[in-house]
Order: sequence, then structure tokens, then C-alpha cells
Amino acid sequence: MTRRLRSKDLERLMRSYLEALRAFQEEINALNVYPVPDGDTGTNLVLTMEAVVESIDAGGNPDMAALAKAVTRGSLMGARGNSGVILSQVFRGLCEVLGTKEEHGAADVARALRRASELAYGAVQHPVEGTILTVVREASEVADPLPGDGDLEGLLVRATQEARASLDRTPDLLPALKQAGVVDAGALGYVVFLETFLAVVTGGRLPSPEVRGAAAAIEVPERRGSVGPRETGSPEFGFEVQYVLETQDEKVPRLRERLAKLGDSLAVVGGGGRYNVHVHTNEVGQAIEAGMALGRSSRVQVTFFADQVAANGKTGAGPVVELPDGQTMKVATAVVAVASGEGVAGLLRSRGAHCVVAGGQSMNPSTADILAGIEAAPSQDVVVLPNNPNIIPVARKAAEVSSKRVRVVPTHAVGQAVCALAGFQPSLGIEVAAALLEAAAAAVRDGAVTRAVRDALTPQGPVKAGQWMGLSGGEVAVVAEDGSEALLGLVARLLEVGGRKVVLLAGEDAPAAEAEALLDRLRGHFPDVAFELYQGGQPLYPYLLGVE
Repeated sequence: MTRRLRSKDLERLMRSYLEALRAFQEEINALNVYPVPDGDTGTNLVLTMEAVVESIDAGGNPDMAALAKAVTRGSLMGARGNSGVILSQVFRGLCEVLGTKEEHGAADVARALRRASELAYGAVQHPVEGTILTVVREASEVADPLPGDGDLEGLLVRATQEARASLDRTPDLLPALKQAGVVDAGALGYVVFLETFLAVVTGGRLPSPEVRGAAAAIEVPERRGSVGPRETGSPEFGFEVQYVLETQDEKVPRLRERLAKLGDSLAVVGGGGRYNVHVHTNEVGQAIEAGMALGRSSRVQVTFFADQVAANGKTGAGPVVELPDGQTMKVATAVVAVASGEGVAGLLRSRGAHCVVAGGQSMNPSTADILAGIEAAPSQDVVVLPNNPNIIPVARKAAEVSSKRVRVVPTHAVGQAVCALAGFQPSLGIEVAAALLEAAAAAVRDGAVTRAVRDALTPQGPVKAGQWMGLSGGEVAVVAEDGSEALLGLVARLLEVGGRKVVLLAGEDAPAAEAEALLDRLRGHFPDVAFELYQGGQPLYPYLLGVE
């Protein structure tokens, strides 16, 4: 049993929490899942903690002050998603107190938990009760040492018990949770943190879905056919924008004011000239430009909610870099694109991509894979098209470490890249080329057809597992009994606001004869629209499309 908290205990807590989160990752994701292959809060918390542990490893064997600084920095720089950002502030609050001396008793830890709650609430522009914030606060309010508490166990038992009870109450505070029949995903992640803290202090077993026991387990109610919330925030916003910003502290209020007008789930956390910025919005460019106007931004990550993938973070065989045969032409600006499916890769090369890195849904390439593509490209100036929201931050990191001059155009779907590259000229300078590609991609409305992996309630009504859906703008736009009807309905929805051309990519699960028959039907329904059909061979989505 640990009666005083020392640096070795804090380090063990961070490593143990990552281990516990990995065990709970899918359970936490399931509380927050959209009815397509998805990965959200659990994955974000795991990735945030991986950054914390990497920061600790980089510091060797630090004393408490150095360890606290490593935890604070790692969580700030590695925070993913809304819950990850809030967790980074929880750790910042803990470390503000714990980093002041080498060992701590119950009273110090109680003060650290209260400070963590204060900073977590302060990070969010409009705090929402019924989320992780509520559980952090209510747990800290009971975390006061009682007379006779000679160690941390009594304090952490009370805090953990209250956190579990607070988690169970989250559906009563947030209607979206009650409708979905779930508790808050980020809040469960914090309960796992306190349970891990208690296990480290007492020498007990780490929490896991298998060993927590009936009394300790958090029941995950049956989903009852709802999509659930996306961490927090209004479903009207289809994108999550996150980046690290270096700026003067006095400029931060202006940034918060600007971003508050663009969306919700706003959090700007950090200090000392370095901040992690997070917002849900439909104005991706404006949200990024708001930071660029006030300082230097990096690690830009744009997530298109409808395209999130459950396999995010999983490892496997590394993607390979493909170069077109006989590529010897010298160009001013080369293009590196990421694509999954041989047909898609060939189409991108035919439209001007000089190098294609294999990857996409369920197979995200690493920084090294994209860097290899950049270095292999036949120019010192390179534009990267990630074509997936999960790959954008990896492309940004590859651009940072490359010896070449690189611009990342944050395409979130391959349909954008296919359409944008149609008029690409490799003789253009990199700044002009990147600007034109970004503008062309932004003008493309992309869509996808896939099958629901679970029962859910969507903006188009209930959907059952196995039914077909057409996705557009981050939402389910069409629900149908077969893929052809889903595709026809989706194209109709996308063309409601205009369009002259539709590029259609048939996936590996779409037979060629079926795709040709669908093309004929589409041309019959929309005689004034030009249709182009390509055998893309992509997995997961039988049909992808871009509308110009």
C-alpha cells in the first residue's frame, strides 16, 4: 500500500492508466458509436495517453517536478478529441500541485483533484453537465481527507465511488445520453482513471471489463437504436478541428471569441505561449485560419465525423509506396496522395499524383510511410493529399520532419482528391498549387454508401444492422434496403444544391455489372449531369462519390 505519493507512483499511474484504457477502449467507443465503422472517445483517450507515456520515456528517470512537466506537456501536445483535451487539463491541474514537491499525502492529492476540476471547467467555453466535466467535479468535491486518513486509500475510495455514481447520473443531465440509452463515454474514461489510481495506491488489480466485478462495474445499457452523441456538442457540426498553436497569451481571448462563433465544443487549453485548440465546426478553413492569424499552428487535425474508423490506432502490415513506372519527368510541384484500392491509386496517378501511399479506412499509414512517399516524389516541393481525416495529422508530422518543402491539403475523402486533381498542373509553384488544390477540393461534395453495423436512430429515422446508408456531410442522408437504392437516393440529395458532374468509385464489394447498371439508371434519372464510373477497389464502402 502507498501511504505517500512519489514520482515512481505517478509514473506507474500514467503507465497503468494507458494499460487500463486499452482494455476499455472498445467499451468506451461503443458508448459513442455512429452506425458506421467508427472509433471515437476510447481511441482518443488511448492516443492521448500514449503521448503522455512517450513524453515520460523521453525524460528518462525524472524527479517529481520533471515528471509532472513531462505529463503536462505530453497530454497537451498529444490530446485527441474533446475528451482528450479535457483530460489534458485534468493532468495539468494534478501536476500543478504534485510537481511542487517530491512526495504527497492525502491532503495534497485532494487539492490536486480539485485543481484538476477547476482547469477542466476553465478549458471549455460552454461547459455541459452530464459529461466528463461533471464526474471530475463531483468526484473532487468528496475527495477531502477525513480525520484518521493516514494514507491515500480512504480518499480515493470516496472519490471513485462518487465518480461511479456520478457516471450513472449522466443520462439524467444530458438528454442525448438518455435517448441513446448510454452513459457519457469520456466520463467512463475518467472513472477508469480513478479506479486505476486506487489500484496503484493499494496494490490491487487494474480495472478491466473482466475483473471489475458486479459491484464496481459500470453497466452499459443496451443501445436502443440511437447513434449517441459524438463526445459532446451539437450534431449540426460535421467536423472536429484541432491544432497546436504558439501565440502570445494575451491573444487567446480573441481566438476563443472568434472560434465560439464558428461552432461548439470549444476548448483552448495550455499556457506559456503554447495552446491546444479544439472545436466542432462546419467552417474548417476559418477555424484553422483563426489560429494562423494569431500565431504559428502545427499538428493540424481535421476529423470528418462520418468517416471515423474503428480500426484507428490498430497496427498491421505497413502500407507500401507505389511510384508510376518510368517516372522521370521533372516537375515544380509533386503530389503525394493516400489511397486504398488499386483502382483508386491508378486513377490518382493518371490525374497527376506522382506517388501514392497505400492506406485509408482501417489501414492508416504511418508518418514514416508518408515521409517515404514525400522523399520519393520527383521534386523538392511536394503537396500531400491525405484523403482521410485520421491521416491528416500524420501527414502534417511527415511534412514537419521532411527535408523538402511540403504543404498538406487537408482532404478528408478520396473523392475530393480525384476531382481536385483533374486540372492539376505540376509546373505550378507550391503555394499556388496547394491553394488551387485546396479550393478545388473544398468545392467537392463527397458521399459514401455502406451498410449499418448496428441498429441506430439517424436523422433519417431508425436504421437496422445490415441496412444500407448513404452518408453526406457527416450525417446519414439516406436509409435503404439495398445498396443501389441508397446510392440513387444519395446522388439525388447531393444534387439538390446543384452539380454538373459526379465521379463514382466502385469498391471491391461492388460487382462491375452491378455498377454499370447503376450508372445507366443514374444517367436516366439525371440526364443533365455527367457521370464518370471507375473501378476503385476500395474496401468498406462499395461506392464512393464526388459531386462537382
